[in-house]
Amino acid sequence: MPQALPLCKRLSSHIDVLFLKAENGTMTDTVPPKISAKGKAEASERQRRQAEALRANLARRKAQGRAREDAPPPADKDKAVVG
Repeated sequence: MPQALPLCKRLSSHIDVLFLKAENGTMTDTVPPKISAKGKAEASERQRRQAEALRANLARRKAQGRAREDAPPPADKDKAVVG
């Protein structure tokens, strides 16, 4: 009777098999789906919105970083006056 592998070994070997299949192309040999003109327009609009959101996020993060550089250093906890 074959000895059962521990769960981590079974998962590891399963992942290895999936990786090898993907690497050999057997899982990705499908033809990409056809996209209609409407679908292409929606994808283009979505990509434009995402790019705009990324630029806004980058500007916000840069502003936060500049604000942190300009802020005075925090006071020591030992020297704080408790009222």
